[in-house]
Amino acid sequence: MSFVDILSRKARYERGEERLRRREAELILRERQTKEEIEKRRKLEAYERARKEKEVADERARLVKKQEQARVQAMEREEEARKKNYAYLVALAKQKEEELERSKLEFDRKIQELEAAQSRNDRDAQDRLTEERKKRDQVAQQLLQEREDGKEARRQDEAKKRAAEARILAKKRKIELEQERQKAELLEAERMRQREDLWLNNSPKALQELRDLIRARYELDMEIWRMRNIDYADRDLVETSMHKSDNILQLIRSRVENWTADAGFEPEEWEYAAEIKERLNADGKRIWAVEPPWPTEVPGA
Repeated sequence: MSFVDILSRKARYERGEERLRRREAELILRERQTKEEIEKRRKLEAYERARKEKEVADERARLVKKQEQARVQAMEREEEARKKNYAYLVALAKQKEEELERSKLEFDRKIQELEAAQSRNDRDAQDRLTEERKKRDQVAQQLLQEREDGKEARRQDEAKKRAAEARILAKKRKIELEQERQKAELLEAERMRQREDLWLNNSPKALQELRDLIRARYELDMEIWRMRNIDYADRDLVETSMHKSDNILQLIRSRVENWTADAGFEPEEWEYAAEIKERLNADGKRIWAVEPPWPTEVPGA
């Protein structure tokens, strides 16, 4: 076997090893991407579940409010009917009072006639006069009794009206308290969701994943730069790594975007986190899709 054959075999072996390493790196990256996709899907499902629960709570509150409004409207209709009935009773009492007044006038007229005829039949007239006066007293007593009954009915109606108004106010206050309680529960749920999102971004596991992403980005950048002089026909191998590196940089920046001083960091931790965030968001990070490691012109063009 000649020396050239040995070099050729060695070159093929090294290319095979290089392909295996790239394949292994692609599998590792694909596994990470799968995990990240599962995590994103879990977060999305949690968000959708929270949104559906909020919609159900809003629908329940709307139904409760609608039922309460229906009850209040029924009570108002009942109160209106009671007022109409009360007006009818007042009119009827007034009509009876006028009839009694006319009867009284008629009795007075008859009494005067009897008194005029007293000379003709004094005893009979006296008896009739007494009887008519007794009837008049009975009518007057009945009239007074009906007036007292009317006053008592008006007092009862006014008391019922005040009680109905108090019940309506109590119902409205209950509805307002229920709405305030539901609003407070929604605000508390939103604060819990925000705290959970902050914990997911600032937890030790999230920080470890961030370190792994930074390390993976660095390794890919070093590999891309080492292969910057590769032949034009083989650049697609490097472009895959360039695309992965750009995606990792975008993911890193999205992770640290929500870092703030009040996101659960201790004062000493925040100083270190702020410095990391500033460095990661600073200019100078190379975007390989925009700035490839080789000249943009095509050889031979």
